[in-house]
Amino acid sequence: MTKALSRAVLPQGDRGGFTLAELLVTIVIVSVVMTGAVSAFMSLERAREQQEVVRDVQTEVHSAVEQIVRLLRNADSVATTSTTSRLEVVGGIAGTTCGASVCWVEATPSEGLKIGPQGGPGRVIAGSVTAVDFRYGLDQDGDGKVDCGTKPTTECFGAAGARAEDILGVLMRLHFGAERGRGRFADTIVVHAALRSRVLERISF
Repeated sequence: MTKALSRAVLPQGDRGGFTLAELLVTIVIVSVVMTGAVSAFMSLERAREQQEVVRDVQTEVHSAVEQIVRLLRNADSVATTSTTSRLEVVGGIAGTTCGASVCWVEATPSEGLKIGPQGGPGRVIAGSVTAVDFRYGLDQDGDGKVDCGTKPTTECFGAAGARAEDILGVLMRLHFGAERGRGRFADTIVVHAALRSRVLERISF
């Protein structure tokens, strides 16, 4: 009588625990959720690293550009030996900037953007700059403006020319980038700088 009652109270189909199918379904669901969570975390981490690289590179490049623009604005002239890849600035604050009357500026992919005294070694001011292109704005008619005609401003700058006194300004195109961990960044910035002394001496008040 007792055995029969036990079988009636606890039938075969009512035993506790999970079946194999239920365990497999649970494992699959947990795996999908964990995969999504890991992917989201990796994406956030990658975005954070990218932002850090962008911030650091932009800060470095802006600081270097400010140095070059200040050097140009206060310069007596730009040497006619300047090229599209190397800028040579004469006088002004060249002495305090690089320790000589003439400073040169150039960039290489291996060393970055460097500045130094004529005939001497330079120091790196922006390691993330891989190349720089210099173009020169000339005022050959003496009206205090870059000779341009109807062309867009960016097309009015070219080679340094034969006379240093004709160079009123410089257009610089800097290419820069960096890679750190999973963060990568590359960009180009275009900057104009005018020589105050050259502009002022040609303006009639």
